[in-house]
Amino acid sequence: MRPTTPPKSLGGSDRLREHAARALALAAALTTTLVVDPTAVVVPSTSPLLSLHPPAGVATAPGGGMARVVRDCQAELAACAASPMCAQGLACAGTQPTSPTGQVRCMDLYENDEMRAFADCAMTRTAALPQQPADAAELASFERTQRAVAADPPRSVPAMRDLLRGTWRVALGLNPAFDAFECQVHDFSSLEEGDMVDAVFRYRVRRPDRSWFTREGGKRLAQPDAKVPYRLKLRLRPEYLDYEDDWLVLGASTTNTATGTRSSPAASDDDEWFVVRYHGANAAWAGYGGLNVYTRSGHLDPASDAAAEVRAVLSEYCGDDVRLEDLIKVDNSCPIV
Repeated sequence: MRPTTPPKSLGGSDRLREHAARALALAAALTTTLVVDPTAVVVPSTSPLLSLHPPAGVATAPGGGMARVVRDCQAELAACAASPMCAQGLACAGTQPTSPTGQVRCMDLYENDEMRAFADCAMTRTAALPQQPADAAELASFERTQRAVAADPPRSVPAMRDLLRGTWRVALGLNPAFDAFECQVHDFSSLEEGDMVDAVFRYRVRRPDRSWFTREGGKRLAQPDAKVPYRLKLRLRPEYLDYEDDWLVLGASTTNTATGTRSSPAASDDDEWFVVRYHGANAAWAGYGGLNVYTRSGHLDPASDAAAEVRAVLSEYCGDDVRLEDLIKVDNSCPIV
């Protein structure tokens, strides 16, 4: 593949144009040599560049795509080109021309401050790269769950501040792109003002050389209606790519710290759990979704009372769309993060 150059009509300094061209040339050149193992890493819903087209698109679509990025985000692209990590991410994404999931895996591997700034320019401030369309099948399934919840609201879900406290780990996930990061840990803390909860989330990712590195970020959850504890809104902290999720908490088994009573019959603290079905959108993707089972331990024994309760919750609110056996077991065997 031959490296491409930006259109001659680009504004800005020669140095910025040179760096922008170098970023695209590097991406185009490495597209033919860089091999990414798509099974070696996991993908967060927040990673940028879901809509990135291969650098060759500059030659075939001079009015949009990466050509517009070069025109409108010269400084950010130049900084990316000057950063080995960011440049590798751009090159890696170029190896996945038809796979948004593959592209986001690349960004998960190589995201840094320069990549975030570039993604914010390309997707949020200038919208130079278009949103991926919503997953129609996923949206239809989520809407079926919404209707089931509206018809018979979950009765075991406590208030948000009682549910989202302390440390929870993800034991099972539905969407292989977003829900099955290894060693996912969420530390929740209530804010003193307003009905909101903050969470610091961490998870581990393997690079193609099988080495581990840890990712960390922040979320803020709000309960729009105090009378509806199972419906929550989630946004990233700090704000990034206009990211927002709708959460439906389908069921929970937790201990009330004030009374010591359980919200469902499961017996031990290790069996505490809750199930979230979510649908969201951001500047990169018009609609995505999934489901997670959270537990204190990060595990769910399929023969346990807790698993039987989770299975019943899924049957009631997801029907045949999601069964316990469909969920991916999250690998929580790596060192605690």
